[in-house]
Amino acid sequence: MGDMQGKTISAWRGPLPQDMEPAAAVAQRADQWWKSVVVRYVHSVVGRSRARERQEPNGPFAGEDEVNPEPVVPQAILVVSHGGLIRSLLQGLIGSRKVKWGDGMDADQSLFQCANASVTVIEIDRSGKGTLVLFADTAHLDSELVDGNVDLVADSCDGGHSLAQ
Repeated sequence: MGDMQGKTISAWRGPLPQDMEPAAAVAQRADQWWKSVVVRYVHSVVGRSRARERQEPNGPFAGEDEVNPEPVVPQAILVVSHGGLIRSLLQGLIGSRKVKWGDGMDADQSLFQCANASVTVIEIDRSGKGTLVLFADTAHLDSELVDGNVDLVADSCDGGHSLAQ
């Protein structure tokens, strides 16, 4: 973040600082992470399940074909990051068609607002293609979202003792 650390984009005036990572670099970093971690993991799980299929011909994937790939035995990957990186990742994944909008999801839903501490769920099939089933959901939070710099809000709430200290 460089000079932007601790500031909101709406409060910044003037050109963005030279030491701020460009959006294209963030998107590229997010895409590389997706390929090297998530896709690699999915392929390893699919490989193990196919090996089990050969050993268990009447197992859970018996008779399944490649044209209509079904999810592997459910696996979960928990990814924790700030909303900006998740937003950038999803914009790239949807734009490249590696992930599609799920049923009931509003394809016009803005991918420009992804609150920190929100929950996003992508289901990935055996082919590695994803479906976005939940995006930036904050239903689990039982208070209003802080719209601004949390460090500054904390300073005003705790008598000057910032959470960042």
